[in-house]
Amino acid sequence: MSGVVKLIIFVAGLIIIGYGMVITFPWFIDEASNGIWFILLLLLGAFWLIGWIVSLLKDFSGLFKELDKLVDEPILTETATVISKLYEKPESDDTNAVDTIYTYFIVFEFHDKSHKKFGIDFEHYVLIGEGDTGTLRYKQLQNKLLFIDFQLRQ
Repeated sequence: MSGVVKLIIFVAGLIIIGYGMVITFPWFIDEASNGIWFILLLLLGAFWLIGWIVSLLKDFSGLFKELDKLVDEPILTETATVISKLYEKPESDDTNAVDTIYTYFIVFEFHDKSHKKFGIDFEHYVLIGEGDTGTLRYKQLQNKLLFIDFQLRQ
C-alpha cells in the first residue's frame, strides 16, 4: 500500500473517530450508554492508531533491510558515457511552489551498449553533462542501482 493511501486512511480514520467522540462526549456524564460508546470509540481509535504506526514501521524496516543489502554489495567500476539527463517534477496542484523538490536521473551507456538509469543528487547532476565519458562507480542489487561517483576521463 502506498504512503499516500495510508495517509488518506489515517486522516479518514481520525475524522470518523473524532466525530464519533465529539457526538458522544456531551452525553458522557448524563447517560451511561453514551459513556460506553465514548470509551469504545476511544479504544477503537487507540488500536487503529497503533495498527497504523506498526504498519509504517514494518514498511520502513523492509526499506532498511534492502538498503543494508545494497550497502554490502561490492562497488562496481566501469567506463561509461552519459547519454541523457532527466528530471521529474512531483505531481502537485501548486505549479508555482517554491519548495518543489525534483528527482534527478542520468542514463549511462556502457561499452556493451547497455544502458542504466541512476537516481542522482542535484550536485552531481549539474556537474555531469550529456556526452561526458568517464569512470562510473556504483552498486547494484538485482534491479536496484546506487550511484556513487563519476570521474570524467582526462
